Amino acid sequence: MLYKLYTELKAMKQYNFRFPDDLMEAVRTRAHDERTTATELVAKALQAYLSTPMEGNETPVYSNAILARCDELESRLGAVEEGLEKSVA
Repeated sequence: MLYKLYTELKAMKQYNFRFPDDLMEAVRTRAHDERTTATELVAKALQAYLSTPMEGNETPVYSNAILARCDELESRLGAVEEGLEKSVA
């Protein structure tokens, strides 16, 4: 596991960005919770934002919040469609 992480990080180029301290703390906390690195978490988030699959990962990355919101909207749409069907009948 560590060797795989080491080789993946070694293959990456380093870029420097400036983020607010509270944002970086949130990223580190989330990365810890998901048992990944902050680098990997930021890379996945940027890939999802840019809608470009990462090399070796053809599955788009979606956050749980987006998926939950889609489920909520799908349920609400179903209720609206059901209401329309009843009013027409």
